[in-house]
Amino acid sequence: MEIQTVAIVGLGALGVLFGHPLSKELPEGALRIVADRDRIGRYEREGVYCNGEKCRFHYVAPEEAGNPADPMSLR
Repeated sequence: MEIQTVAIVGLGALGVLFGHPLSKELPEGALRIVADRDRIGRYEREGVYCNGEKCRFHYVAPEEAGNPADPMSLR
């Protein structure tokens, strides 16, 4: 199964580390960063950077309705 959509909950160091390269490879909107509305506002105002490069993320709040991300199993 090919992964089409990805959701990352929280945007700490690991969220940025994994999210930034994924955002470059996946179509726009296929990677969603789940965060509360206050944090989303801060991320949009201040930007999120990985090694000096501004990240382009699509943010969603947990209460927003939408399609779930693809399930993933670690083997």
